[in-house]
Amino acid sequence: MDKAGDAASRATGTIINQDMAQNGMDEAGDAASRATGTINSAASAAKETVSDRAKSTYEAAKEAASEATGKLGSEMRKETAEL
Repeated sequence: MDKAGDAASRATGTIINQDMAQNGMDEAGDAASRATGTINSAASAAKETVSDRAKSTYEAAKEAASEATGKLGSEMRKETAEL
C-alpha cells in the first residue's frame, strides 16, 4: 500500500504541476493578446496622426498654390492691360 500511496501522491503532484503550467501558459497567452491589442491601438492612432498631418500639409500646399496662381493671374492681367 505504501508504493500505491506514493504512486498516487506522485500522480497528484504531476497533475497539479500540469495544471499550474497550463495556467501559466493561459496567463502568458492572455498577456500576449493584451499586448497585441495595445500595439494595434497604438499603430492605428499613429496612422491617424500621420494622416491628419498629411491632410494639413496638403491643405497648406493647396492654399499656397492657390495664392501663387492668383498672383500670377493678377500679374498677367496687369501686363495685358499695359499692352
